[in-house]
Amino acid sequence: MLPLIVVTVLFNIAGNLTVALAIGFILVLIFLPRYIVPEEGRTKGRELIESLNEGGKVTAECLFMGGIIAGMASVIQQTEAYDALVNGVLSLDIPAAILAVLAVMILVGLTGSPPVALRIVLPVLMAASLSISPEALHRIATVTSTTFDTLPFQSPIIIMLAMADLKHKDGYPPVMMCTVIMTGIATIAVALLFVLFPGLS
Repeated sequence: MLPLIVVTVLFNIAGNLTVALAIGFILVLIFLPRYIVPEEGRTKGRELIESLNEGGKVTAECLFMGGIIAGMASVIQQTEAYDALVNGVLSLDIPAAILAVLAVMILVGLTGSPPVALRIVLPVLMAASLSISPEALHRIATVTSTTFDTLPFQSPIIIMLAMADLKHKDGYPPVMMCTVIMTGIATIAVALLFVLFPGLS
């Protein structure tokens, strides 16, 4: 736990993530080897190197995923359908909190990715000067992004059910109940709170 705590504390004190991570990495190299139990015929050094290699691989994957999210958002924003969708939603005469819910739900459903949807829709909603605080908008959008990211036609669901050797009619109902219905109820509750009590943030 010590490296994680040190990274968090240093980042919040110094504000320099690179330095905080570097020091955390050094601490890992100091403390980790004593807890490594190598397999038969392998050394601690070899196990440590493989752990570092796996960490580097995961880091690269995260960086690529971040790039994919930003790239996909940029491509979607250049389409005519996107402009029509944004103009249509923003022209609705409804409370700002409900408008934010609709906008995020639609984009999450279309993209299948909460990060992509938030990356696209939040700047647009902020620029629209809605009668809602940025803090409230962020909370509503974050909760809403957990609703339509698991629709039956989206690739993660298809892959997950295929890996579990389940048909949609057998495997999807409980997924929908947990990740669409229940999160949808939570989203409606949050939106209503901000509609009824506009001063919340």
